[in-house]
Amino acid sequence: MSDDHTVAAARSPVPRWLCVAAVAVFVAYAAQFLYFFVDDEGISYVYAQNILHGRGLIYTPLEGRVEGYSNFLHIWMNVAILTAIKLLHLPKVDVFFVGKALSFACGAGVLVLVWQMMKRAGTGLPGAMAGLAFLATAGPLAVWSCSSLEAVPFALLITLLLWAFVGREEPAYGVATLAAVLAILERLDGFVYVGVILGAFLITGAKVHRRDVLRRSIAPVALVVVIYHLGRLLYFGSLISTPLYAKVLYKLLPHDRLLLKNPDVPYWQAFIEVYGWVAAFAMAGLALLAAVRRRVGLALAMSAAGIFMYLSVVGDWMFGFRFFVPMLPILALLVAMATGRIAYRWPKWGWTVALVVIAWTASRAPGFLAAYERAEEAQNFVAHPSRDLHRFFFPYYGLIDILGGRIAPGTITAGNQAGFLPFELDAENLDDLGICSKFEARLPTTDIYFTEVGRYSPTTPGPVMAAQSYLLYYDARFLILRTDLLTHANHDRKPETLLDGHYRLMAVDPAGENAVYERTDKPDDAYRHNPSMFLENLVHVSSVAGVAIDDVPVPTTEVPRRFPYLRDAIGDVTFRSRRTMSFSIGQMSDVSGIDLAGIRSSGPVSVRFTLTGASGETLFCHELDVDWHSLKPAKVDLPTGLRASGLTIDLVSKTDESATVTLDALRLLGQSPALGRYVRSHLSFSWH
Repeated sequence: MSDDHTVAAARSPVPRWLCVAAVAVFVAYAAQFLYFFVDDEGISYVYAQNILHGRGLIYTPLEGRVEGYSNFLHIWMNVAILTAIKLLHLPKVDVFFVGKALSFACGAGVLVLVWQMMKRAGTGLPGAMAGLAFLATAGPLAVWSCSSLEAVPFALLITLLLWAFVGREEPAYGVATLAAVLAILERLDGFVYVGVILGAFLITGAKVHRRDVLRRSIAPVALVVVIYHLGRLLYFGSLISTPLYAKVLYKLLPHDRLLLKNPDVPYWQAFIEVYGWVAAFAMAGLALLAAVRRRVGLALAMSAAGIFMYLSVVGDWMFGFRFFVPMLPILALLVAMATGRIAYRWPKWGWTVALVVIAWTASRAPGFLAAYERAEEAQNFVAHPSRDLHRFFFPYYGLIDILGGRIAPGTITAGNQAGFLPFELDAENLDDLGICSKFEARLPTTDIYFTEVGRYSPTTPGPVMAAQSYLLYYDARFLILRTDLLTHANHDRKPETLLDGHYRLMAVDPAGENAVYERTDKPDDAYRHNPSMFLENLVHVSSVAGVAIDDVPVPTTEVPRRFPYLRDAIGDVTFRSRRTMSFSIGQMSDVSGIDLAGIRSSGPVSVRFTLTGASGETLFCHELDVDWHSLKPAKVDLPTGLRASGLTIDLVSKTDESATVTLDALRLLGQSPALGRYVRSHLSFSWH
């Protein structure tokens, strides 16, 4: 490979004014996203607040030690910010603005460090202009520089790690080690980014430097990783955090039969489409050119490829591709080095490439801003400046107006707005997505939707399922629900009551984004006394052991399509004279009821439900006559203590004509042995 520093010395300098101009462009572009806010920003401050209250690293004292965050170092930064805000007697909400300012400064810092690396690596003026233009107008860097989350501070640490190697005859091992350690503490998956980068420089480095990379950087960093994760294990009792349980683990395990709510476009593909496929192939070509016969270029290309492969697996639901932000400086350096290399040999072509890169990346910036305004329903801050907190914290601040006077500190709430509201209102929130709840995250039930946001259990007026029983176990006083999810689960309406009458609709926020339900006076003591109240759907598509129609087995892969009513949807059964459907649970389980969100028929039909034992013997029968043409709920209560391993439904037409029976959300309510053991081992019950 060629000597990078000899090549660098032969190229044109990278002036300081270019750095100033790039930072100015970045500031002008990023300022338009100042209204950007995600609820998760508040989660870190909930932890910070509990630390200041002397409770330690907990989300709520209801659950104790729960690792519901992925940014350990950032929480301690938030402790410092919150302490300063309290000492200055400022409103708590100001912590988010301090966090924005910190991220904004880090975003500018990324550009300065990248400029210095370009200067040292000798990319030349055309290369530096192309690379800095790409970075200064990068939408992900701009939008996340307006958030108090750790995305951009983490990116700054990764950039500092690169700065310790790029363009140096002798790497700055002390800086590299410090940046790597801080990055690992800043994000739970920081070791992936750090490991990929250090590994790339180890593999591509000169032989004389490899031992030093191992001894002076990789070895101490590995020691910190071991100590940190051992500390996590001792403190939380697990190496897997609740966000990993709720949002990621299902992707790494067999999940062919799980109900998934994945994004329409994979995470990696959506990121590529920000710039376009032509630009993606051009970027790959520039990366290859930068890597040819240059150690540092090869190390950067390997780092970008490794991080990209990791991100293609994990994904993220938040707007703006926050996990890609640390990769942007690497891409900027590759663009700069490849363009500079072309300009060194063919100046006119080099300037042409630089101008194309500048024009293309600048042309994509407005589209990213427009996508942000649509996705977040937010305005451009520069075009519509305001101090209105409703704009800065949309759509959550409207709930402060509704709940501010009704929630005393310590009030138990439930909902997936797990950050901003609990922090601002000092509420003890039960996160029903499982991000900040160990109990919810590890529930051994699959009759839910697995998403990149967390474990989602639809909330309806119907039976109370296990995840929701947990809310009643703690007597949560308010449910706070996104209206889009609420209406989608309830046939485009907002029910007056939810969870078998335990909650009543109280208010909808002015923006129509969130609904608040409050507890009714219906008793919930049974949930604290009887573990059998924690129920699941034993014939859900994700867990049913076998299905047969008229004794003909149905292939497992066809069950979700042919039996939509086993996944909380509506489906028709058309037959002539008689139809028998058999559902096997697979193991003897406690059963307590049969529930249909709705049933109707095209003519008079008899519906017989039969529960069977392990040998096929009949344990219980119930017959229902159906002769109505609109969906009506149906419920069958079962004798206490009944255990079964199968359910058979016989449909018999009372006429000679074909009949169609429509079923909506069929559930065999019960408790598998695994759920029973889990509930009894994780909760305490006072028997009455």
